[in-house]
Amino acid sequence: NHNNLTNGNSDNGLGNYAEQLGIRNAGEGLLALRGFAYVSAIGSTNDGLAQKFTSNVYHTADNFTFMNGRHMVKTGGQIIRQQVNTFYAGNNGRTGYINFSGRFTAANARNPAGTLVGEADFVLGLPTDLGRGVSTGTWGHRSTVFGAYVQDDWRVSNSLTLNLGIRWEYHSPWVEVADRQSNFDLITGKILLAGKDGNSRALYKPFKKDFQPRIGFAYTPRGLRQHLVLRGAYTISSYLEGTGTNLRMPLNPPFNSEYQALYNT
Repeated sequence: NHNNLTNGNSDNGLGNYAEQLGIRNAGEGLLALRGFAYVSAIGSTNDGLAQKFTSNVYHTADNFTFMNGRHMVKTGGQIIRQQVNTFYAGNNGRTGYINFSGRFTAANARNPAGTLVGEADFVLGLPTDLGRGVSTGTWGHRSTVFGAYVQDDWRVSNSLTLNLGIRWEYHSPWVEVADRQSNFDLITGKILLAGKDGNSRALYKPFKKDFQPRIGFAYTPRGLRQHLVLRGAYTISSYLEGTGTNLRMPLNPPFNSEYQALYNT
């Protein structure tokens, strides 16, 4: 199974922006434009916003069923190989943004009032807020899931059937294709790098005791001429931990960083 979602735009640089707008001999860059009527914001969170989510899942499974008297026993196993290639610039965009409100050249920066001139703050280099997202490109996670089960559908009587089974799963820890992962020791605060200084590639331990019981029943009361069936079941399932894209370990320093600074609060 292959899924791919890619969208966004590219950052090609500003270049000779003034001359492109018809202002001759202005030079390059934003400062070549006079008037600064646009300088309430430079860039935006949408500039350079890019995301790529590609996943490949390879799945193989086999099952075997045999019957003996009132028992129908099923057993089988599966292997799932998961590949995830991801890049998401984050909410601030990979080119970033910077805003100028004019509050720092107003009479009172804490409680600005009257006409605010963003251009004045711009010339003094006093932004209201700024930020930048992730810009380092795609990273790849890999994991393998192994599963095996056995189940006995036991017809205890003509009116009662029990479903008794158990499943075992093993999810190998997620590793990054080039070991671009980091974590930190909760006690010492030391940065832990994947595959270095005795650290595992995943930076966390696997769990090998994932047993999942399966219990069910179907009961048909005799006095109702088989017009009613009562069913019930209980089970435990496991699935991938619910971490967002930008909460994975490849997004930790020193491999990635994003920031935002607010001067308006």
